[in-house]
Amino acid sequence: MPRHLTVERGAGGVKRSRAKCASLTNLQVRGNVSSIDKVNGADMFTDYDDITERIAEPPKWWDEYGVPRYAEYGPYQLANIYAQETALVEIACSACWRHFEVAFSIPGAALQETIGKCGSLAEAIQKGEVHYGDPPNYGNCRDGASMGCYDIRVLQYWSRANEKHSWLRDSRLEIELPDAREMRRLEVEKIVVNFPDIRGRQQIS
Repeated sequence: MPRHLTVERGAGGVKRSRAKCASLTNLQVRGNVSSIDKVNGADMFTDYDDITERIAEPPKWWDEYGVPRYAEYGPYQLANIYAQETALVEIACSACWRHFEVAFSIPGAALQETIGKCGSLAEAIQKGEVHYGDPPNYGNCRDGASMGCYDIRVLQYWSRANEKHSWLRDSRLEIELPDAREMRRLEVEKIVVNFPDIRGRQQIS
């Protein structure tokens, strides 16, 4: 029973996510809510500091439930063993802009949040409609864990919707997403704010 996500632009160019729960749980595959904290009716990932504080190196990527992963990403490493499609996507926290590599898998829990009204993950990537929701809850940015993310680019895309039912990678779908342009605009804005004389120089030239 998926949850539906509404994304809106808040003050200061921050993307905020607001999940409307369609049931008491949105984790069909795991059958529990251990990886989700319920905060005022909204969903966000727990921080898993019991794992990350015991391992010196940072996680390489994060799975569909915001769980830190230390092995190399691949379709056989997914939490969702029933997945037919998967993608590793670079995202950025909308508050601190910290970058993460996160996994998507379809079909599975939170289907509507992941691909909106698209019929497949591939279609959602092509239309720029994939959305991870809240970023992993990791590091010192406590606000960002509940404020949505920027979906920047697809790093890997895999599918096993073929006759042999084997995982095949398709680099044609490893593309930049619409939020990447917005991130570049915000980065330029930040530079201009921190160095206001730059704008004056541009106007003179």
